[in-house]
Amino acid sequence: RGVLFRQYVKDKSNIDSAVHTLFVAEMNQQRMRTIYQLFPTNKNIQTRCITGRDESNNDKIISDRNIKAAMRTKPLSEILRGWFVYKLFTFDKIVENSDSLTKFAQKVFGKRMFEKLMKMTIYGHFVAGEENREVIQRISKLREGGINCVLDYSAEEDVSDEEKVSHEIRAKVNAYVNGAVGIEEDIQSSTKEFRTTQQTGGSVKRATARTYFYKDEVKCDKNRDIFIECIKMAAEATEEGKGFAAIKITALSNPKLLLKLSEKIKLRQDLFFKLASATNRDSLYSQPATITQESFSRGLTELGFTISTQTQQDLFSQIKHGNAPDINTGDWQDNYTEDTELHKLMKSQDDTKHFAPALRPIRKVQYEHAIGRLVSLAEHSRDLRVRLMIDAEQSYFQDAISYMAVHYLMPRYNQQFPTVFNTQQCYLHTAYQEVLNDLGYAERRGFVYGLKLVRGAYMDQERTRCMELNYPDPILPDIEATHEMYHTVMKTCLRKVKEGSVNLMIASHNKDSVEKAVQLM
Repeated sequence: RGVLFRQYVKDKSNIDSAVHTLFVAEMNQQRMRTIYQLFPTNKNIQTRCITGRDESNNDKIISDRNIKAAMRTKPLSEILRGWFVYKLFTFDKIVENSDSLTKFAQKVFGKRMFEKLMKMTIYGHFVAGEENREVIQRISKLREGGINCVLDYSAEEDVSDEEKVSHEIRAKVNAYVNGAVGIEEDIQSSTKEFRTTQQTGGSVKRATARTYFYKDEVKCDKNRDIFIECIKMAAEATEEGKGFAAIKITALSNPKLLLKLSEKIKLRQDLFFKLASATNRDSLYSQPATITQESFSRGLTELGFTISTQTQQDLFSQIKHGNAPDINTGDWQDNYTEDTELHKLMKSQDDTKHFAPALRPIRKVQYEHAIGRLVSLAEHSRDLRVRLMIDAEQSYFQDAISYMAVHYLMPRYNQQFPTVFNTQQCYLHTAYQEVLNDLGYAERRGFVYGLKLVRGAYMDQERTRCMELNYPDPILPDIEATHEMYHTVMKTCLRKVKEGSVNLMIASHNKDSVEKAVQLM
């Protein structure tokens, strides 16, 4: 219910920090992690706070039955305020009409009194401080109770359709002036899921998670600089190796770029599964998918390509990784590029079902800039030993986001320390297969797979869009199916944690999930 009184946060306040609190309780006899999340308001730096196990001080270990321990850093007044705020959020009419109520309250009380009331109640409950110094003080206070923090910067904006058009035109002109020749429009995708709409990169009437709107590359650079400050603050306020900072890639790149990249990746992946499933369709959802030499040849034949056995072997060797006996999804995404002979073969036979048009010059420049920003953040995180958590976003952006996180950053920055974390949304049909494929890729490349496991936060937006564009719903049909998916992925990853190949954050509000995790730990 973090949309409540967002108008105050957006327009009327210069406060730069918000707190997104996440308590993780641990039982004395078992390492139980009970996660209780306070949803954020919509302004700037947030801290998601997570308890860690401290073997040297048993007094800090929090049990599910020991509420006092969980709240030891808070005076009674703050606990009562929290109860009042969440009680307020239970009234749908207040939440749904928060913007108009906020504007009315500002008129009635005036700016100064309104801000004072907000700091005493809602804003005071969520915000860590007005300056970095106050944020660090709050983090230090939480650490006394065994609670560590994830610093999170959010900069969502609500703009009109006219402003979106204006910003898009200005962004194109800026890119053109800076050397990205060609400002023509992208070719509209033939795949409905990846078509551009007015909401792409914009806002929705009722957002349930942070959404960034792209203005220009300069704004992305400013967001990168703020993320770097968050990383530095996380390192300063926490013990070495225990700091977390969260980012969203839509704050660092043009959403239309992510849409086009996701389309290219999805089409590649579809072709991969057609070739992989030619051997064993039943095993795809129980182990990482692979393409063998046999299935590769058989799959090409099924797709109607008549080429010699030697050519098939050469194509197979060109794509697989080193001396590996087969091709996994990581090999495929890394090596099946526009330069490969297989791609040229597909294109020469006009097989447009399996490749997307090349990125236009403006998008290529934007991609290089986005990668440069991510590399800068990853290097700062690695040097300061802070974990960089890349948040999940809408499914039509997520293929590009996961590619940047898992295929570009992790092999470079997760060799010794799990610097980069990707986020998996378990309300997606494809969640388990994606995790299996990433695990196989990490094992083959020899890096630690960093994963934050969530259920998902964009269901309303996803379903509205798929109905408008008439493509299959990417979300599982109900909450029970989502629970089952979450627990399946969690079990698989916890086994890998014991082997030391995965660094996992179980980010759940659900008590059943926590109890299942405890049983497996």
